[in-house]
Amino acid sequence: MIGHSMGGYIALAYLKKYQKDLLGLGLFHSHTFADSDIKITIRKKAIGFINTNGVSPFLKLSTPELFYNLPTCNHEMELLIQNGDTFNKKTLIQYYNAIAMRPSRTIEISEAEIPVLLIIGQHDKTIPFNELISQSYLPKQTHLYILRNTGHMGMIEEAAKSTIILTNFLNHINII
Repeated sequence: MIGHSMGGYIALAYLKKYQKDLLGLGLFHSHTFADSDIKITIRKKAIGFINTNGVSPFLKLSTPELFYNLPTCNHEMELLIQNGDTFNKKTLIQYYNAIAMRPSRTIEISEAEIPVLLIIGQHDKTIPFNELISQSYLPKQTHLYILRNTGHMGMIEEAAKSTIILTNFLNHINII
């Protein structure tokens, strides 16, 4: 099971309940920690912005922050913003509330008996690099990869490298 952002949150909840059913777990630009008070405040401000201005202005403002090398990914970023215009305002707000209220899953990941893949962007503005690195010591078997030319969108900024990392991990846990 591999998750990014909200998918990481769901993957960690699944790990807690169904670890025996998993061969491995991957967190792609995601982490095991509950939001800090500061991060919760930032999410509440984002919700206020969405309520006041709508989804499209929010995406135009926030999406560029997800990228490190924006000029080379400008087309992909524009597509994300365009596709995001279909997001329901209520759903996006619920997403932000869910992320803000997620519990820490550090215990679950430190007790996991399965390989854990961590893919992080060296220039991630969304989750501090040191925070992401600190979770790499939690699992018993960590496969850590740092994408050096990436922010929070490695699947776009370093797509080929990300595909190789994911493929190698899936091979390691005998899925492919």
